[in-house]
Amino acid sequence: MNMKMRGKIQFDFKWARRLKNPLYFFNFFLSLALLIAGIFFYRYQERTAQETVKEQLTTLAELKAKQINDWLEERLADAFNLARSPFLATEISNYLRKPDEMLKAKILKRLRTTAEAYKYADILVLDKEKNVRLSLTSPETSLSPECLKILDRAEQSQKPVFSELHRETPEGPVHLDVAALLIPYGQKERQEKDNKEKKIEAAGFILLKVNAESFLFPMIQSWPLPSRTAETLLVRREGEEVIILNELRHRQQTALNLKFYLTRKELLPVRAVLGEKGFTEGKDYRGVDVLAFVSPVPRTSWFMVAKMDRAEALGPWRTRSILILLVSIGILSLPIGLSEILWQRREKSHYRKLYEAEARARESEEMFRILNESSLAGVYLIQDGLLRYVNQAAADLFGYTREELIDKESPLIVVHSRDRALVAENIRRRIAGEIKSLRYEFLGQRKDGSTLNVEVHGSVINYRGRPAIIGNLIDITERKKLLEEVQKREAELRSTLYSIGDGVIVTDTEGRIIMMNPVAEKLTGWKEEEAKGEPIQKVFHLINELTRKPAENPVERVIREGIVVGLANHSVLVSREGKEYPVADSGAPIKGPEGNLMGVVLVFRDQTEARLAQRRLEEAKELAESIVETIRNPLVVLDAEFKIVEANRAFTSTFQVREEEILHRSFLEIEEGIWNIPELRRHLEQILPQNTSFEDLEIEIDSRKIGHRILLLNGRRLYHERNQTRLILLAMEDITARREAEEALRKSEREKAVILDSMSELVAYQAPDHTIIWANRAAARSLGMRAEELVGRRCYELWHGRSSPCEICPVARARETGRPQEDQVKTPDGRYWYIRGYPVLDEKGQVVALIEVTLEITETVKAQLDLKASEERYRRLAENAQDIIYRYRFYPERGFEYVNPAATVITGYTPEEHYADPDLGFKIIVEEDRPLLEKLSKGEISQPVVLRWRRKDGAIIWTEQRNVPIYDEEGRLVALEGIARDVTERIKREEDLKKSLREKEILLREIHHRVKNNMQVISSLLNLQAALIDDPGIKEIFRQCQKRIRSMAQVHEKLYASPDLTAIDFADYIQSLAKTIYHEYEWQLGQIELKTELEPIAININQAIPLGLIVNELITNSFKHAFPRGRRGTIWIVLKRLDEKRAWLQVKDDGVGLPEGVDWKKPKTMGLIIIEALVEQLEAKMEIIREGGTDIRLTFPLPS
Repeated sequence: MNMKMRGKIQFDFKWARRLKNPLYFFNFFLSLALLIAGIFFYRYQERTAQETVKEQLTTLAELKAKQINDWLEERLADAFNLARSPFLATEISNYLRKPDEMLKAKILKRLRTTAEAYKYADILVLDKEKNVRLSLTSPETSLSPECLKILDRAEQSQKPVFSELHRETPEGPVHLDVAALLIPYGQKERQEKDNKEKKIEAAGFILLKVNAESFLFPMIQSWPLPSRTAETLLVRREGEEVIILNELRHRQQTALNLKFYLTRKELLPVRAVLGEKGFTEGKDYRGVDVLAFVSPVPRTSWFMVAKMDRAEALGPWRTRSILILLVSIGILSLPIGLSEILWQRREKSHYRKLYEAEARARESEEMFRILNESSLAGVYLIQDGLLRYVNQAAADLFGYTREELIDKESPLIVVHSRDRALVAENIRRRIAGEIKSLRYEFLGQRKDGSTLNVEVHGSVINYRGRPAIIGNLIDITERKKLLEEVQKREAELRSTLYSIGDGVIVTDTEGRIIMMNPVAEKLTGWKEEEAKGEPIQKVFHLINELTRKPAENPVERVIREGIVVGLANHSVLVSREGKEYPVADSGAPIKGPEGNLMGVVLVFRDQTEARLAQRRLEEAKELAESIVETIRNPLVVLDAEFKIVEANRAFTSTFQVREEEILHRSFLEIEEGIWNIPELRRHLEQILPQNTSFEDLEIEIDSRKIGHRILLLNGRRLYHERNQTRLILLAMEDITARREAEEALRKSEREKAVILDSMSELVAYQAPDHTIIWANRAAARSLGMRAEELVGRRCYELWHGRSSPCEICPVARARETGRPQEDQVKTPDGRYWYIRGYPVLDEKGQVVALIEVTLEITETVKAQLDLKASEERYRRLAENAQDIIYRYRFYPERGFEYVNPAATVITGYTPEEHYADPDLGFKIIVEEDRPLLEKLSKGEISQPVVLRWRRKDGAIIWTEQRNVPIYDEEGRLVALEGIARDVTERIKREEDLKKSLREKEILLREIHHRVKNNMQVISSLLNLQAALIDDPGIKEIFRQCQKRIRSMAQVHEKLYASPDLTAIDFADYIQSLAKTIYHEYEWQLGQIELKTELEPIAININQAIPLGLIVNELITNSFKHAFPRGRRGTIWIVLKRLDEKRAWLQVKDDGVGLPEGVDWKKPKTMGLIIIEALVEQLEAKMEIIREGGTDIRLTFPLPS
C-alpha cells in the first residue's frame, strides 16, 4: 500500500481516538454554546438593520405615491376648471359654433396663461366630433389612439379623466393627457331641469398635455437621503409584460422602453404588477439583489417600487458582522488550543507503538507483492472507490503503468462506457455487504481506446479496518470471438434452412429427427420440439397416390445405400391430422470429413398447386375453344402463307361469307383483295419470322357486301399443338360506329370548348375526388395559369390553398347529395365566388363526375358589404341624431315608414305612435302653418321651411324642415324623406339679435349723422376763421383743411345713408366728391372737362376716409395747377377692380404736368405729404407718369 493511503488511515484513526477524550466533549459543548449565542446575536443585529431600511423605504414609497396622487388630482381639477369656467367655457362654445379670429386670439391667450402657469406642454380644444379646433402649438395636431380613448372615457363618465403615460411619437417625450367635457356655464342645470336622465350634452372637449419629464419624473427620481443606489420605479402591466414608466438612475432612455416578461418572477417590477405589496426582497432590472417597498398608486394602474441595493442598505451591518465573527473565532479557538496541547503529549507515546506494528506489517506486504507480481492473471485491490493495488499483469492488460492506476484512478477507467453502470453496481453491492463474492464479465477499455472482453472475480475483505475488494482479471477476448463465430455459423445455417420454401428434415444415422424447418412442420403437422428424437417413418408418412399403400421412406434408402435418392412419382405425404399433400424432391446423406455417414437431410416440396395448375390448364384450353366460337369479335387463324386455317362464327357473319368459301384460301385475296393493305401485309409478314405481334392496327376496308368499315386488328403468333405448326391469330374489332361517335363527340367538344371558353364564368369538370379533368379559360385566368396546367390538380388546392375540400363547398355537397347545390364562398386571397355544383350520374344514379360553375362576385359582395356598412352607418347616425329623421309613404297607402328616436325628445310622441297614426305628422302642426305643410308634402317647396309644432305636452316649438320628394317611374309622388330640427332656441336668439341689430343700426346711423354734422361745423368754423385772416397763404391753408374735412364728412354722410352701415359704394362717393370740387372751380367750367369711368366697389370706413382724402388732393391739384391762364383740358377719373383682392384708381389730366423740381418721394408741400402718408397707411402702390400731363395711378388692396 502507498504512503498516501496509510497516511489517510492514520489520520482517521487519530481523530477517532481524539473524539473519545472527555476534554474534547467539554470543549465541544462549550464552543457550541458560544456559537449558538453568536448566531442569535448576529440574527438580531441583522433584523434591526433590515427594519431600519424597511421603515425608510416604506415612508418614501407611501410619500411618493401620495405626491403622485395629489399631482393627478391637481391636473384633473385644472381640466375641470377650464371646461366649466363660466366665461372661458362659454367663449370656447361660441367659437366652436361660429369661429371668430378675435375670439380665437382671446381664448388662446387665456389658455397660454394657464399652460405657462401650470407647466402644460399644450392645451387643445376639440369639437364634439373630436376634431382639433385650437392648439397652443399646432392646430394640425393629430390625436394618438391613447388620446381618443380618454376622450371616449370622458364622454361616457361625464367627468375629467387622465390617460396612461405614453409617447405621441417614438422619439417624442413621455406625456400624460387629461380630458374633460366642455360644458358652457348654466347648460348642465338647464339640461338636468329638462331631462334628468339624459347625459349632459357637451360643446366639445378640453385636452391638457403634460410633459412627464418636467415634473413627474423629477419628483419620482428625487431621494431625500444621500444614497449611491437608491431610486424609485413607476411600473404598470401591459398584457404579458411589465413596462417601466419613468427614467431610471442606472440606465438611460428607459421610460416606456424597458420591458420584462411576466415569467421573470425573480424581478421586483414583475412581482409588483402580479400583486405583491409591502416590504420585499428580490432582483432589480440590473439583476442586483435589492430591498424594496411596493405600493400601488391610487386611481391608476401604476405601482411604486422604492428600492435600494442590499449591499448598500446593509453595508454598516456587514462591517459589524465581520467584527462579531472575528471575536467569536477568538473565543472559540482558546479552549480548542488548550485541548490540543494536552492531546499532543499522549499522541507521541501512541505513535511509537504504531510504528513498531507497521514494521511487522510491511514484511507481510512484501511477501504479498512478490506473489502477485509473478501471477499471469491480473490482480487488483479496490478500496474507497480507488485502485489501491494492481499487479503488473493487470496494468499490462489495459496498457497502463502501475503508477498511472494505483491510488489515482477509479476502477471504472478500465471499463467501457457500456458496462460502467454494471461494474459500479457490482462493486457497490459487495462493499455494502449484499454479496460476498462475484464472478462476471464486462467490456474493458485500454488506454489507447481499444476494447477487450474481461472476466473478473472479486471478493470482499477487511483491509486495515475498512471493506475492500480483492480479485483477479482474465482476458477472454479470443475465447469470446471463437464462441461468437461458432454461434454465427450455426445461426446462418439455421436461418438458411428456416427461410427456404421447401420442407427440410434432418435425421441422425438411425433415422431419428434432429431438426425440421417451418415448411416441414406445416406439411407433416408436427412441431419441431415434438418431432425431435422421433423416427422419420412416424413423422414423414408416405403412401402411393394410386395404390394407397405405404411407400418406401427415402431416408431408409439413403441410410442403407449412402446415395442421393429421389421420391417416386405419385407419392403422397399424409400429415399428422390426416391431410394429404402430393410431394416431390429428394433425400441426401450428410457425410463427415472422412466420408463417414453422419446423418440424412430430406428436402421435399408440396406439389398440390403444381398439379392443380396442370388440371386448370387443360380446362382452360377447352374453355378457350368454346369462347372463340362464342366471342362476338371476328377471329381468323392464318398459316405461314396467310391462308385461312380457322375462322370463328363472328368472322363469317360479320363479313357475310361462308366458312367453306374462305378456308384454305389466302386471306389477302378474299372479296377481290379488300384485306390486301400494305400496312397490314407488312405486319403479318413480320410475325412468324421475328416472333413479334401487333396491337390496335387501324385499317379501313370497302366491302361490296357490308360497305365501308373501320377495323382495329391485333395479330400474334400461335402454336398449333395438333399438327405442330406455327400459325397467326388475327383478332378484329369493328370500330366504325365508335369512330363516327368519336368524330361527333370531337365536334361537340370543340363547340363546347368554344362556348365554355367564351364564358366569363369559371367552369371545371372534375372527378368525384375533385381532381380537375377539364377547365375553361376563365378558370385558368383566375389563377394566372394555362388551362392544361389545371388538369390533374384538385380545385381546393388551387383556389383555396387547402389539403381537403371546404366544409361549405357546394360541389362537395353535390357529390354527397347527388343533387345540384349552390353557395357563396370566400377564398384565402379575399375574393368572393358564387359556386354552383352539378353531379354527373351514371345509369345507377352514382356520381361519376362533377361540374363546377363559378362566378367571381368580389366586387358585388364588396359593394353589398359597403352598402350594408353604409346603411348601418347611416342607421346609427339616424338613431343617434338629435334631429328628427323620417320617411313618409303616400303610395300604396299613407303612413310613416321610419321615424328616429329623436321624435320622442322633440315632440313627446314615440316612433311607434307615429307608425300607428298616419296623420300625426299633420296634427301636431299649428293650424296657421298647415297650408305651408301641404305645399311641402306635395313637393311644391324644396327650400327649408320653419313650422310651429305643438308637443304632446301642449308646448309650442319651432322646427326647421327639409323634405326630399320621392317619385316613381310614372312621376307620381310615392314618399317623402325629411329632417326636422328643433330651432326654438335659435328663433328666440334670432329675434333677440334682430331687435339688438335694429337698435344698433339706429344708433350707428345717428353716430355717422352726428360725425358728419360735427365735421360740417368744423368746416364752417374754419371758413369763418379764414374770413378773418388777411394773409392769402394762411387763408389758403385754412381752405385746404376745410376741403379735407368736407371729404371726410361726405364719407359719414354716405355711410348713414347706406343700407350697409359698414361700407359705402366708393364709385358713388368719388362721383359726388368730384362734382363738389368741380363746382368750387366754376370759373373754369367752360374750359375744363371732367370725365369719369367708375366701377361700383364697396369699401369700409377704414379705407374710405384715406382714399377720399387722396382723391380730394389729386382732383384739387389738377384743377388748381394743371390748367394755368385759362388753358383748356380734361381730367379723367378711373376706378376699376383688378381681381378679388385689388382695385385700381387713376387720376389723370392733360395739363402742364408737375414742375421739374417736384420729387414725389421727398414731398415738401402738405398735399403731397398727406398723399404719401395715406398711401403707406393703405399699403397701396402709387405710380406717377409725367408724359402728356400728369397721370397718377394707385393700386390698393380691397377688404377681405
